[in-house]
Amino acid sequence: MSSNSIELESWEKIYKQECLSFKASMQTQARILRNDPESQGVDRIKDVRKELISLSHQAERIKEAAFEMVDETPDSVYVRNGTPEWLSSRFGDPQLEQVCISMEYSLDRLAFELRSDPSMDLLVAAHLEQMSDDIEMDFL
Repeated sequence: MSSNSIELESWEKIYKQECLSFKASMQTQARILRNDPESQGVDRIKDVRKELISLSHQAERIKEAAFEMVDETPDSVYVRNGTPEWLSSRFGDPQLEQVCISMEYSLDRLAFELRSDPSMDLLVAAHLEQMSDDIEMDFL
């Protein structure tokens, strides 16, 4: 296996792992908000808020992994399948970057909303579920 093949596989793997981990974590937080599996009541909100902040930082890592993949392995399946606007800065800020920044902002805002009003748990859960679906459609 050539070093280029290893690089390609590595960046694709890192990108995919970040996206799948991000998606799974959002789904987990939505389940916790909807179902309160450990019967913690309002106390679970604090843990979910911390995880939402962590997810906000992970959105930045997804963006970084995507751009490293574009730079280092332009023949990646994710690069080939993406639209030019999704990954290229020739057309202004790449859409992927805009979406990641939007996700970071949304996750921070959702954490703030939960802090301000814990009764927003079901609304936040629905938003996380939608974001999870968007990750599947847009990033994977």
